Amino acid sequence: MLQLKSISIPYISVAQSAIWQQDLVLNKGDLVHIKAASGKGKSSLVQCIYGLNNAFGGDILFHGKSSKKLSTNDWCDLRNCFCNCHLRAYFCNLKKISRQFIL
Repeated sequence: MLQLKSISIPYISVAQSAIWQQDLVLNKGDLVHIKAASGKGKSSLVQCIYGLNNAFGGDILFHGKSSKKLSTNDWCDLRNCFCNCHLRAYFCNLKKISRQFIL
């Protein structure tokens, strides 16, 4: 389970993107579609989830454990569990999407 708790990034205002400052829970097997205009924070969000951007407020929890307490080995193990695809909608079967976020 992945939990996002009031995530904020200094260079993206809450007004710019609806996903910031929300608490979200994603479960194993969820397919998530994030749709937004350029500059709304899609890539920044993925970078935070992958541990590639640590300059964020709030917290990201993996199975209840804070990302701020993860070791380098923990991050490597987690990254092997993720699938991150940047595909246009016509490549995706949107009927299989568990949740959609339009920012």
